[in-house]
Amino acid sequence: MKSFIAISVFCALNFWCVSQNLLPNGGFEDANICSELSKPCAPESWVSTTLDKDMYFFSAASYAQTGAHFAAFVVHDKNNLSNRSFLRSRILCGLRKGNSYSISFFVRSAHALFDSIGIVFSDKDFLYLNNPVQQITSAAIWRDTIHKDPVDPTRWYRVKLNYTASGNETFIALGSFKKEILVNDRPDMKGLYYMFVDSVNMMPLDPSELVCPTADSVMQQSYRENERHTVMHRRISFYRRNPEVEPLPPKTLLMSTDTFLIPDILFNTGSAVLGNASLHVLDSIALKLSDTGIDSVIIAGHTDSIGKVEANEKLSDGRARTVLEYLNLKSAGKDHPMITRSYGSRRPLTSNADAVGRRRNRRVEIYIYRKKSY
Repeated sequence: MKSFIAISVFCALNFWCVSQNLLPNGGFEDANICSELSKPCAPESWVSTTLDKDMYFFSAASYAQTGAHFAAFVVHDKNNLSNRSFLRSRILCGLRKGNSYSISFFVRSAHALFDSIGIVFSDKDFLYLNNPVQQITSAAIWRDTIHKDPVDPTRWYRVKLNYTASGNETFIALGSFKKEILVNDRPDMKGLYYMFVDSVNMMPLDPSELVCPTADSVMQQSYRENERHTVMHRRISFYRRNPEVEPLPPKTLLMSTDTFLIPDILFNTGSAVLGNASLHVLDSIALKLSDTGIDSVIIAGHTDSIGKVEANEKLSDGRARTVLEYLNLKSAGKDHPMITRSYGSRRPLTSNADAVGRRRNRRVEIYIYRKKSY
C-alpha cells in the first residue's frame, strides 16, 4: 500500500516535461462547485481528509505561489492533538514498478513546522480507509534545512523528492507526518496551524515515459466528483461499510525516440524552400514513418541569433512546415499525428558567436516517438 521515497534533486525539463504532470490541477486553479453549497469551495480533484473541519482552499493572487489559488493542510491542532489533515488526489496514470518519479511542490507557513512534510501513496482511497491517515507511519519525509527560527512567512519554500514506484499507486496524499509537535506561537485560526501548498507536480524522470492516453478522461472524472462536506461524509460512510476494489489506472506510456537533423545547407539561403539535396534525406525519413508502432512526430524549426526575432520565428516556422508538408505528401494515409514547433533562436545547440556555431544552430529537428512494447 505504501512505498519508500528518497530525497533527490528535481528533474531538469526535457522536451515533453511541461505536459507530463501526473497529478490533476496541481496549481489548484480550477475550483470545485460543491454540491450542497452551489459555489466554489474546494479545488477540483483534491480533497482534505478532514473535509469540513477546517478550511483548505484559498483565493488570493497576492499570496499564491502562482496563479490565484492555493491549498493547505493542518499540521497541528491546539485543541485536538490527533487532528491533522492531508490533501488527497487521484493519480492520472499508473506508475511503472521500479521507475523513478520526481515530486515537487511549494509550501509556506508562519510556523517552523517544515521538517516532517511529506507524501504517501496508496492503492486505496485515503478517504475510505478505516484507519485514519494520521496513523500512517511509513511515509516520504522531506528532511529540509530551513526549519530553524525565524521562518519567513512571506516566502514559498520548494519541497523536492524522488520516488521509486511499486506499481500499485492510485492515490497520493500530502501532509505532515510528525507524531509529536510542540508549538509555542499563535495559531492561524481556531487553534489550527496551517501549511499552505501550491504548484504540485509529479513527473517521470525517464524522458521516454509519457502521460497515458486516458489521463484526460481520468482528470475529467475527478472533476465531476463534486461531493464535499456533508455529502462526502455520507459517501465515506457508505464505502467504508461497502468497500470496493479500486482499479489501477492505465500505466504511463513508454516511448523511444528517433531524432533526425536537417541542416541549414539543405534549404535555400534565408528561405523555407527545400533545396534539391534535401529531398533524398527526407525520402529516407518518410520511409521510416511507414513503420508500425509510431505514436507521433514532432518537427521543430530553429535559427541562429542573427537578424530580428520576428524574422527568425517566421523562418523557423516556415522551414518546419515545409518539412511537414513534404513528409505528409510522402507518407499519406498514416494515422499518427505530425506537429510543428518553431523556436527561432531560443534553443541553440551551441554558441552563436562564430559562423561555425551559427551554422549548427540553423536546423530542423525531427523527433519520431515510438511506443515501446513493455
